[in-house]
Amino acid sequence: MNEAIQARPEVKRQVLATKYNDQQVSIRSVERIPKLLLIGSYQVQQQARNLHTSEYDWPATSYAGLQLNIPIFAGFREVSRTRQATITQQQSEASLQNLKEVVKAEVKIGVSNIQESQNRIITQQQTVATAELSYRITRDRWKQGIASRLDLTDAEFLLSQSKSNYVQAVYDYLVASIELERIAGRVK
Repeated sequence: MNEAIQARPEVKRQVLATKYNDQQVSIRSVERIPKLLLIGSYQVQQQARNLHTSEYDWPATSYAGLQLNIPIFAGFREVSRTRQATITQQQSEASLQNLKEVVKAEVKIGVSNIQESQNRIITQQQTVATAELSYRITRDRWKQGIASRLDLTDAEFLLSQSKSNYVQAVYDYLVASIELERIAGRVK
């Protein structure tokens, strides 16, 4: 089940969405704290009417400063955004848990289908063996004149039908195996 949960692309996508929503909650909670920014600029410029660059004077200007932003009141906007991000994050986590439970249920159903198919194969093998024995007995009785041609035809039909049911059981097992591989994320 763990292999299926880790390999399924929809689970991986939901894990990434949950991580993204966790980051959004962190970002929103940081919006309410004061910020201190260092700002600055350095600039060199020249204005001239001729193209003799060696004669130019290149004055430089610069400035530096600190900027302090203190959020005092924003009409509960940041509180609401933080609350909304928290709710979205909780929904994302719930969706991830739900998706994991769905994958677990699919794995259980897949394993159950394989076991049921294996049991059907064993049962059909026994049915084929019984039908073959019945056919041999009916054929021997027909050769001795004890059974009619209709009895022999019925025994042949039952043998063919039991072999067909066996092949169907094997087919169902193979389909269940491939489906379990898909559920486990091994086959796309």
